[in-house]
Amino acid sequence: MSVDIKSWAAPLSIIALLIFAISIPNRWMDHDEAMLAEHAYWWYKLGYYRSVLHYGLPNGWHLIQYSTHKAFVLLGAGMIDLTGWSLTTLRIIPLFFTAALVIAMTRYAKTEWREYPQASNWLLALLFFQAMFLTAAYRYRPETMLMTFGFLNFWMLQKYLQTD
Repeated sequence: MSVDIKSWAAPLSIIALLIFAISIPNRWMDHDEAMLAEHAYWWYKLGYYRSVLHYGLPNGWHLIQYSTHKAFVLLGAGMIDLTGWSLTTLRIIPLFFTAALVIAMTRYAKTEWREYPQASNWLLALLFFQAMFLTAAYRYRPETMLMTFGFLNFWMLQKYLQTD
């Protein structure tokens, strides 16, 4: 009996995405999500940053945002303005960037690896079976945004360096 390994990538990706979809209702909120969501909430509500979670920490952590996630927090404040206050709506941001990264990686594989037509399928199958990637895809943290911008930056630099 012969097994055609080339046809496995798409079904494996579908299985991984089904597991991801089933896991969404059972996700819990971690500390970083609470902290970043609170930052976005106060930025939306007051127009500046403050934190109740950080009250009592030294160096004014409850008044000054020391973290480097300011752009992500501003995206969260904009999302709260558009859709209302909910952790679920804030989690749409990393989900959007995950979808953008998947689309960009698929296009990259299809344009840059033309001689390997199954490469994009296998790339996605490997990506979807990374537990940390699927965890980050639905957690209000900036990892997927940074991955997307980093990959697009790599792709643009590569295109620039290939032009004469």
